[in-house]
Amino acid sequence: MSLWELHARRFVRWVRMIGLGLVVVLAAAAAVVLLYLLVAEHRPWIAAALGALIPLRLHAVRRDLRLVRQLCRRPRLHLAAEYLAVAAPCLLVLLLHRAWLPAAALTVAAAAVALLPQPHAPVYAGRIVRIARLGYSPEWTAGLRRRPVASALLATGVLLCTLLPYLGFPALYLAALCCVSLYTRNEPLELLLLPEKSPARLLTAKIRTACRNYFLLAAPFALLAALLHPEGLWLAALWAPLSALLLVYGVLAKYAVYDPAAPEAAASTASMLGLAGFIVWPLLPVTLAMLVSHALRAERNLNRYLYDYD
Repeated sequence: MSLWELHARRFVRWVRMIGLGLVVVLAAAAAVVLLYLLVAEHRPWIAAALGALIPLRLHAVRRDLRLVRQLCRRPRLHLAAEYLAVAAPCLLVLLLHRAWLPAAALTVAAAAVALLPQPHAPVYAGRIVRIARLGYSPEWTAGLRRRPVASALLATGVLLCTLLPYLGFPALYLAALCCVSLYTRNEPLELLLLPEKSPARLLTAKIRTACRNYFLLAAPFALLAALLHPEGLWLAALWAPLSALLLVYGVLAKYAVYDPAAPEAAASTASMLGLAGFIVWPLLPVTLAMLVSHALRAERNLNRYLYDYD
């Protein structure tokens, strides 16, 4: 089996795993494509830089380089071809807008990513991200320490959107959606037993910590958006409750299927459908019904592990 066949099988497996959530992914991808077309038309150099970030991010997080070296005679050439294929849609958009120099720069940058050394993704243990500052939350601490570059890029993107009218609070809402991804990994059972709390109190503490961390981190951006564009302050009335509800849903959905033996929380089709209500707002009543269901299941599931686990 070649490396391309392995990638194809992984893609098919991902499509089967995501299920109905593929509709949400396609809708989000369509929105990103429309935004990129707008940027490429007016700011081609910014579009080229955004296109170069895609293979750079792929190279930074991939863990199959040993397999690539074993299957390919010239692994660097293979990686360069793969990264050029990943950047091909962005390159095509730039060519359609006749941005020849940005397209050439994107081609060189995408191929040059293959020459970068592969990082081993060490856990960042800097003094800035201390567990006490994050409410002793293992999700937030591990997420920010393992992904410092992604966190910095997210903060930069939110800051740039804050400078534009009517985009600051929607960007913060999308940041809350990204924060839900922190609750896709299952921490060891010892961390849940350490506080010595009942399932209901533990869930309450988890939800309170999630909302506390998010709103503390989002407060400077929200204040800047309110000061720069007071005409869009009415969006804060939608941003704050929806973001809090989104974080509550993320916590409950995680512990409804919590299994200490599985490092990744299994995202069911029902959970993805409930998450879609935060993007497609007509589905929000379905999300509220799923929220109640996840709350009941999470309490029962944690009760089984906290008291009856052997």
